[in-house]
Amino acid sequence: MANLDSRVKTQQIRLLDVFLIGPTLLYAAAVTPKQHSILRVFLATTAVTTMAYNWRNYEIIEASNTCP
Repeated sequence: MANLDSRVKTQQIRLLDVFLIGPTLLYAAAVTPKQHSILRVFLATTAVTTMAYNWRNYEIIEASNTCP
């Protein structure tokens, strides 16, 4: 039962990364002044890769939990 609880918590954290942290980083990149272009690119890249990585892993784990 503990394994199931930890899996559910991990999945909730992944969704938090996809729907809160990633978009917040994108917003931060958008409002960063233009003269800080390296920071803007870093924030945007981090946001996109965070959302993509966590969504992919969320889908993999959810697919392994379903019964055919």
